[in-house]
Amino acid sequence: MTRLNGKLVSGDSLLELDALYVIDYDGDFIDVVAQPFTMEIEVRGRTRRWTPDFLIKREDRQDDLVEVKILSWIYHKDPAKAALALTRLDALKTACAQRGYSFVLLTEDEIRVEPRLYNARMAHRHNGSHVPKDYIVIGLSALAVAPATLTVREFAGLIAPIHPVHALGLAVRLERLGHLRFDRRTRYSLDSTISKISGPMEICHER
Repeated sequence: MTRLNGKLVSGDSLLELDALYVIDYDGDFIDVVAQPFTMEIEVRGRTRRWTPDFLIKREDRQDDLVEVKILSWIYHKDPAKAALALTRLDALKTACAQRGYSFVLLTEDEIRVEPRLYNARMAHRHNGSHVPKDYIVIGLSALAVAPATLTVREFAGLIAPIHPVHALGLAVRLERLGHLRFDRRTRYSLDSTISKISGPMEICHER
């Protein structure tokens, strides 16, 4: 998780890994824990055990317990299994509420939304610890003389001596640091529009 200084959080499926990309991209958490604990739930009068896929710890609101499911599990072609799935989901919501958590169900409809997932992967790729600090300084100097809104391609022409090929990754990093904002309605690219965020141009340090 790039927002947690590279903390490794595991997922048991490709859908869960995609969920982690999106969670990391959206932010607004102080920690993410995979399979944090097992709790008992009651489904149709029987006690079952449930291990959430993720615990998302929040700073100023309830923590989330996350269940990642494929849509075909919820909308099973067998009506009896589909009804059981919905009953189980209701039981999860009740159990979470009783313990002071918010229940969050994530499916393909919430996770594999474009261009959000693509941008989330791009943000993950370019927000590691490998971006040199002198690149950040040069990027901030370029933003200082740039117009309020420009394209990444135009930003690339301002970051010499850094090669223009690094412009997109550097812009993604500067967005995370709070110096600019992408138009997230389209995929991150050299043609993306970025807007400067007003305030002193200084290097920000993440949590």
